[in-house]
Formats: sequence, structure tokens, C-alpha cells
Amino acid sequence: MKWGIFCLFERYETDACEAIHAQMRLVEQAEKEGLEEVWFGEHHFNDFSICPSPTVLLANACARTQTIRLGCAGFLAPFYDAIRLAEDTAMLDILSRGRLNLGLAKGAFAPDSKHFNTTTEQLRPKLLECAQAVDSLLNTGAHPVSFHGDFFDFTEVDVEPKTLQSSIPTYIATFASEETIAFAARKGWGLMLSQGVDLDECERVSRY
Repeated sequence: MKWGIFCLFERYETDACEAIHAQMRLVEQAEKEGLEEVWFGEHHFNDFSICPSPTVLLANACARTQTIRLGCAGFLAPFYDAIRLAEDTAMLDILSRGRLNLGLAKGAFAPDSKHFNTTTEQLRPKLLECAQAVDSLLNTGAHPVSFHGDFFDFTEVDVEPKTLQSSIPTYIATFASEETIAFAARKGWGLMLSQGVDLDECERVSRY
């Protein structure tokens, strides 16, 4: 078992600036205490969980730490351009000197879908297609890469820099969606599950 922390940059009785800096100090302390990994969330359009830019937060954590693994749990993939997400992932792996974990999620809050021009029905298919596209750009070993999907379409793209890790450890978030679980199983990826899991969800996850 690995021990780590999950940072949502909660703003309790302080301003956003202090909330963000307090969590970054917590990341440094987690490394000093020997924890193995830290994960950042991605939330938008609220004044409590201040983490709309996990790429920026992870870059800052790269500069503050030396050994602890760093990840986002997870990038809200339907709201990203797949090529740009692959480039940012590669840069973060370089900055962390090969300590990056990649987590992907579909998002769950209506304001996110509204403001990022994505319908609720598109969230899961866009998540899975973005995940496939990013994986093809970073982990297949093929260069350049072409991809033609319903939401992402590109031809002969060669992402630079290349990642330090030969394959980025990747995790996908699900509330026990059979489609997502099957996708992760085929890829050999980890799962990020919701906190409340009932017996039906356990049965679905057991197929993983």
C-alpha cells in the first residue's frame, strides 16, 4: 500500500491566496514525512476548492519537491485539447524528473459543462476519446501520430519533449461505469473510484 495526500485547495476561513500557499506547504511537508505521492484535484467556478489550474499547481510542486510522486486526480479531459494535454503532461514529467502520475476524469458539475461548451451526454465519450488520443501521443512509441475520432482529429503530430518515463502511470476516474472500467482494464490503467461504493458498484469493479 502506498500513502499519499489528495489536495483540493480548500478555502475555509482564509482567502484564496493563503489557501493555495498552505496546501503547497502541505505538499512539501508530505515529502519530508516520507509519503509517496500527492494528487491535486481540478475544480472550476466555486470559491471553496481553489484548483482550476492543476498544470500550474503541479509545475509549482515540481519545483518544491524532489522525491514524492505528483499527479492530478484528475484532469477534466472533456474540457481539454488532447494535443495540448499531452504536451503539458510531457513537460510535467520532465520538470518532475519522471515523477508524474496522470489522472483523467470526466467532470460532474453542470457549470463546467456549460462554460466549457460540452453537453452532459458528451462527457464520457469525450473523456475516453481524449484518454485514447493522449495515450497514443505519449505512450505508444509511434512518431508522428495520427488520430481520427468524433471529438479529436489530428494528423502526423509529434509531441516534444518526450516523457522521461517510458509509459506514464495513468488512472481514470469512474463512478463504477462499466464502459470506463472496461476501457481502463484493456489499457492496464488504474481506477480512481468515488468514496461511497455500494455492493452493485463493487460487483462492477470486480470485473476489472
